[in-house]
Formats: sequence, C-alpha cells, structure tokens
Amino acid sequence: MTPYHFYYVYVLKSIRYAKVYIGYTRDLRKRLFQHNAGESSFTNRFKPWKLVYYEAFLNLNAARTRESSLKHNGNPMRELKKRISLGPDVKVVRGFTLIETLLAVTVLVLSMSGPLTIAAKSFTSAVFAKNQITAFYLAQEAVEYVRNIRDTNALNGRTSTDPSSPSYWLSGLSSCIDTACTVKATGTTLAEAVAPCSGACTPLLYNSATGFYGYDSGEPSLFTRSFMLTRVNDNEYAVTVTIAWKNNAAGSQFVVQENIMSWQ
Repeated sequence: MTPYHFYYVYVLKSIRYAKVYIGYTRDLRKRLFQHNAGESSFTNRFKPWKLVYYEAFLNLNAARTRESSLKHNGNPMRELKKRISLGPDVKVVRGFTLIETLLAVTVLVLSMSGPLTIAAKSFTSAVFAKNQITAFYLAQEAVEYVRNIRDTNALNGRTSTDPSSPSYWLSGLSSCIDTACTVKATGTTLAEAVAPCSGACTPLLYNSATGFYGYDSGEPSLFTRSFMLTRVNDNEYAVTVTIAWKNNAAGSQFVVQENIMSWQ
C-alpha cells in the first residue's frame, strides 16, 4: 500500500510565531508546500511552517473527525501538545478573527456609554451581537464546505479546468458560477448539498432540539445564506458568501469572500 492510499491529519508549527495549524490531506509534501507558498488565507500571515506531527487514516470520515476534535482545542489538543512538546502558549490558527474584533469593539463601546444608556440598550445590543456572531459562523461554514467539495474533487482526481468535463475541479459547484446557491452542510451527496436559488434563496431552518441551522428540520430562522462563485481564471474562483437577517424591523447583511484555487 502506497502513502497515497492514506488520509493524513497533520499539525504545522509556525517557525516565527507561537501558532499551529491543523488540517487533513492526501499528500503531505504538496500540502506543506501550498501552505508555505501562501495559498491559504488562514496560514499565509504565519508562514513559514514546518511539519511537526501527522496521523494516517484509511477512511476520509475518520480523518475529518480527528481534525475537527483537534481544532476545537479541547482535551485531544492538550494531550497532543504534551506528546509533541508544544508549549501551552502555542495557539491553533482559526478563521474567526473578525469575531474577536467585533467583541473588542463591543466592549469598548459599552465601556464609554453611561449606565442609563447601557441599561436601556443592553438587551438590543446583546441580540444584535449574538446575531452577528451567528452570521460569522454560518458564513464560515459555507466557505469551508465549498473548500471541502474542492478538496474532495482533488482527492478523486478531478483536476480538469474544462467546465464541461466530468473531471472538472469544481464538479458539483459549476451551477453556482455567477448564480446564488444554498449550501446544505448535512447533505450526503453534492446534489443534496448545493442548489441554485430560483428567485430569493430559502431561509435556513433552526432546530431548537439540536441547536443546528440547516434545511432538514426546524422552524424558519432569521438568517438567509447564499454563496456565489466568480471566475478569476481557470484555476481560481472567488467564493462570496452572503448572510442576511433582520434585527427587529431593520435588515442586516454580512458578506465574506475568499478565493479558492485548483490543487493541480
């Protein structure tokens, strides 16, 4: 059995900063080169990187589960840090720095407001901040799922730049080029996961029993999510995710954009 029959969960350590990055791949050498070449927006500012740890899995789902458990930075990550001698000050690179900025601005605004103003507006501010944070996570989920489809295509040998080819590197996403689509992160197939919007996109459902947003079950939520691909060149597309919701009578919108590139 060759190494390319395995899926690898890997840990990279920044050479210049107290940062680590966790991911999964089919080709460790190629993925390390891509990180150090600045092809990932999350890791570009902390390069150069070195590989400090990896685990091999025969099953893709097992690799994804392990990656997710480490990224949450709980007990599995604390144990791994001890095993590979990473100090407690080393932090996992995450894609949500905008949330930290939002919280810092919120604290600053509240600290400058008078006690009466805080008392009068605290509930409204809390709801607004909660909705913004929820929007950040919903947008990031869509970006990650689009990247996952791209990665799955690459792992299955779909690297063609011809949109009409069954081996197109954006297979399953071509209907979303210049067209708004919904993404269902719980979809078991690409056909279930991604669907173009006919007119206005359908609001996400919120399942109060599980605390999850999706399209399977639950009540209509405040949030409507859509994404669109815009061509940069044959090997690069911009992914634009738009989250829209209402705060009382006022409408709010949050947009995230990230470029994805072919692995070839």
